[in-house]
Amino acid sequence: MTLRLFFLFLCVPFLAISNNYEYVDNKVKKYPKSFGSIERLANRIEKDFSDNKDKVRAAFYWISTHIAYDNESFRNGTNGYESIRIPYDGNEKEYLYQLNREYAERALQRKKGVCEGYSQLMRFVCEAMEIECVVIEGYAKNDVSEIGKRLTTTNHAWNAVNIDNEWKLIDVTWAAGHSDTPDSTFTFDLDENYYFIQPKGLILSHFPKEEKWQLLDYPISKKDFSKLPIVFGAFFSSNISLEPNSNGIILCKTGDVITIPFINGNIEKIYFYAFDQDTFSNKAFLKENEGRYLLEIPVNHRGNLVLTIYDEGEGILQFKVITRK
Repeated sequence: MTLRLFFLFLCVPFLAISNNYEYVDNKVKKYPKSFGSIERLANRIEKDFSDNKDKVRAAFYWISTHIAYDNESFRNGTNGYESIRIPYDGNEKEYLYQLNREYAERALQRKKGVCEGYSQLMRFVCEAMEIECVVIEGYAKNDVSEIGKRLTTTNHAWNAVNIDNEWKLIDVTWAAGHSDTPDSTFTFDLDENYYFIQPKGLILSHFPKEEKWQLLDYPISKKDFSKLPIVFGAFFSSNISLEPNSNGIILCKTGDVITIPFINGNIEKIYFYAFDQDTFSNKAFLKENEGRYLLEIPVNHRGNLVLTIYDEGEGILQFKVITRK
């Protein structure tokens, strides 16, 4: 079983994909593999669709199935845009606008980019179609080493798009696919979980720099966010929900049985778990107790451990387990 590297509080579905987008997706599949400009892509979409929701879906689908993640640029820290030269005329707002547009154009031309390229391309395609779309800067967690770590520098970007006066959240980067390691080839593998994802779902892995983009009635703090376990895309379709304020760091002793509580689940379903020291995964069953659902896992290893919970062969959650004498 392989974890996708790319890539609560209430018992509600995290996905907001109530529409059937098969019609939109099938039409976009016939689009050219490349477009010479942002306007050409936007014009093609507007030619085929009249509803803004369909237009946004078309833009998302084309970008997420044609723009590869640029692992090399991520590793060397250049973002793939080291050659961009935008003259500064003293107008900072206009300068940043032109710089971000160039980010978007480069992603379109090179057919690859990092999160800034994906999110800016989504923004400017929507802008060309007169649909309000913003780029959200913030912090994203997708590795267990980040649990409990102080957040000091933003490391990710995603989008919010205004559809019928309601903001919808999208992460085109995490939806596009995955690499098994930072040095491996990127694989396109559309993850619907990051399209129009509910705010209560995205906050588990994405913390916006500006609190308003949490889109929550009761925003969480940066400290509380840092403590959450690692949540992978498959979690959102697993039909289980973590209890409020779940802690991604579990302290225990070797020989203990740790308990992970959920507020809903299926006691007839078989889940699997594995520590990073295990050769094989092990079965785990939810137990219902007074309206709570408990996953009990024995700890037979020593030291600092990584615990992964699987559902249908996909990693859904990861915890940092620290054993004490």
